[in-house]
Amino acid sequence: MKFAPRFLAFLLTLTASMLFETMDCSAAPSRPNVVLIIVDDLGWADVGVYGSDLHQTPNVDRLAQDGTLFTDAYAACTVCSPTRSSIMTGKYPGRSNVTDWITGHVKPYAKLGVPDWTMEMKPEEVTLAEELQDAGYKTIHIGKWHVGEEPKHWPENQGFDENIGGWKAGSPKAHGGGGYFSPYTNPRMDDGPDGEYLTERLAKEAKNYILQNAKSDQPFFLNFWLYNVHTPLQASEEKIAKYQALTKKGATHTNPVYAAMVEHMDDAVGDVMMALRKAKIEEETIVIFSSDNGGLCGNYENNRKKVTKNGPLRSGKGDMFEGGVRVPLIVSWPGKIAKGKTSGELAISPDLYSTILDMTGVKGADALGPEVDGFSFKEHLLTGRDAGREAIYWHYPHYHLEGAKPHSAVRKGDWKLIHVYEEALPQLYNLKNDIGEQKDLFASSPEKAAELMGDLNQWRKEVGAQDPVFNQNYDPQKEDSWIITSAATIESMKEKPEPRKKKKHQSNLYQDGKYKESNFSKALSGGTRILEEEGWNVWGTSPIWGDDGKLHVFFSRWPGGHSNWLRNSEIAHAVADSPEGPYEVLGTVLKGRGPGHWDADTIHNPTIHKVGDRYALFFIGNNLEVANQTGAHHASTQRVGLALADSLYGPWERVGDDPIIETSKDLKDWDSFLTTNPAFLQKSDEQYWLYYKAWDKHNDNLRKMGLAVADRIEGPYKKLPKNPLVSFSHLGKQVEDAYVFEYKKKYYMVMRDMGVIHAHVGLLLESEDGVNWSEPMLGYHTSKHYLGGEVERFERPQILFTDGKPTHLFLALMGGKYHTSTAAVLKIDADRL
Repeated sequence: MKFAPRFLAFLLTLTASMLFETMDCSAAPSRPNVVLIIVDDLGWADVGVYGSDLHQTPNVDRLAQDGTLFTDAYAACTVCSPTRSSIMTGKYPGRSNVTDWITGHVKPYAKLGVPDWTMEMKPEEVTLAEELQDAGYKTIHIGKWHVGEEPKHWPENQGFDENIGGWKAGSPKAHGGGGYFSPYTNPRMDDGPDGEYLTERLAKEAKNYILQNAKSDQPFFLNFWLYNVHTPLQASEEKIAKYQALTKKGATHTNPVYAAMVEHMDDAVGDVMMALRKAKIEEETIVIFSSDNGGLCGNYENNRKKVTKNGPLRSGKGDMFEGGVRVPLIVSWPGKIAKGKTSGELAISPDLYSTILDMTGVKGADALGPEVDGFSFKEHLLTGRDAGREAIYWHYPHYHLEGAKPHSAVRKGDWKLIHVYEEALPQLYNLKNDIGEQKDLFASSPEKAAELMGDLNQWRKEVGAQDPVFNQNYDPQKEDSWIITSAATIESMKEKPEPRKKKKHQSNLYQDGKYKESNFSKALSGGTRILEEEGWNVWGTSPIWGDDGKLHVFFSRWPGGHSNWLRNSEIAHAVADSPEGPYEVLGTVLKGRGPGHWDADTIHNPTIHKVGDRYALFFIGNNLEVANQTGAHHASTQRVGLALADSLYGPWERVGDDPIIETSKDLKDWDSFLTTNPAFLQKSDEQYWLYYKAWDKHNDNLRKMGLAVADRIEGPYKKLPKNPLVSFSHLGKQVEDAYVFEYKKKYYMVMRDMGVIHAHVGLLLESEDGVNWSEPMLGYHTSKHYLGGEVERFERPQILFTDGKPTHLFLALMGGKYHTSTAAVLKIDADRL
């Protein structure tokens, strides 16, 4: 025992025994046995009772008929080790920091780096087995373990009296294993006769254990964790031939080898249930059946067929969509749990810990510590009463071979929000109406998105979830490479960043093994966070000196979560005596005009300029109702507008009722989807240049920069035939919002980087004529370089000119004391340009 002297264990056992003797037996028999069956990589729809159109699983189906089937149950992670740890500890992976399969894998040159996660279920964790063991249970683990590399982390040191087959391997072929047919080369299980199938062997061990311990005075906990149906795809020839004959063209499930493996798994479940019936202890035994993550949808080795399909769910193992995390869950206890019941309650892997301890009487839900995240379904299972579960959460700060990027997610009621760290906006789905997650409702339901994003942020803070980190080795040319990791390899990557290699098509981008830093970047210094308003997000601050000697800034702001900018952003006005502030907010100058207008919902990303005796305020707007009606992306209605005033204090009047620049009518053009986020230059009194960003959905799905020219500030603006002027298609990246200015007969374009160097820095391009632009260089460093603290999103640059010189760079910046978004200002030494 790891946590208590022997006499304390004796007292705990005695107390538990007395408790059971005094329990009301009509509520539950004393000290039931527990059989916990976890299948590896079994998809939600891979068994008959959940809708498979090929796999025959009569034993699992019968188990559902004898108990309760959960329709909305989930694995705690999209890969195995975190889920397994969560079952044993009752903790979310985000709390334990066991967040990837052990030892994991990493993309060493991706945009984000892996946090210093925990590659083991720590020995000091009080496991489910230890709780039951201390309460007088016999405990045995049979099958896969995979929650620690060293023997001190294996079942025999984590609360199990016996361990058959559980060690560091996540697959029967890993670490030199022989696969599903003996010899197995497993240090915790003797080899069987040549050709013996692993799942049959494990089932035999489980059956024998049940029969040997059925008449014992001690209840038992059988932790039966199958290696099936994890790759390698191997099954008996007889079963493979059976499913080759049953496979139908056009069916969801068409892989006969995988189907045979599923049947092997079902046979094992049948063997266990037969043993319980033979021993006449069915009514004294709780049986739970589930999986550690969704089914693997990728192709395996030379097999042309996918391993499985999770339809109607989207995606599979390694992804945050339903196919990666929704799993079967069946709980049976004859005579206590109603037969044939279906439950729509939200359940997740750590709940098994709390539910088992509660149903066995070892520990009630109220006795579990605050760090136990699992929810007890005892009352729901025994009485049918609603469980009242509000929300469940996921956190996976890793990349996965199946395509997933670092993400977190929350499901609350019918709603599910996915936050991918590399993406500016989360995804929102209503699973009641869209179980396949095909329609992102973020644009049409921003309030619900903000609510769930707030819940997710609060949860991540409460459990201490580790965010992905800044990757100093980021290389866009190598970001798709992978390595299998260990603690040593991750540490070596931190200590020895690999220098960047020069690429032929990037001769101007990399210099001496490193990216080229622009003179503009070298001219930046200082760093002050400004415009921190409680209850408000601030974005896109554009500065200008007024005739009154005051510094005026025009900025976007909106209440609530960051994603609320899509519906509620407005342009506000503030003044100060210096760029660093303090600022006095004077109020709102422009907001959405409501239904029927192109700028109905949000007014965003202003840029202010003096044109003659007037002031020009460019902005973007959108109409989410139009986007929703057409089923289009929320960005599809973003356009550029203009308001003019004789004074910086207003009043501001829009120029016409329409955008000043529209999309192309030819859907094959690069700017047929949106025109947004302007940058403005006054070339002379008779020529006005408006740079704009568009999304080339038809050709390469990347955003690019074009130019339109007018003879009057009000327009009309005519697009250049040479457009787009700036494209990073040759780098596989996109252009982001830019600011363009002219100084000392040279043109400069500064923008946030979207992956050329790194997503948290800026780019700088130079031009002799404002039309032909250089390759990108480093335009500014990360926020941490100037302001310290964590690396935050740092974008939407705007330049302040003082006496004809660029003197300050204003940027939007996430974070701040209110954990929203604010602005930051850096100093520019114009003499260095």
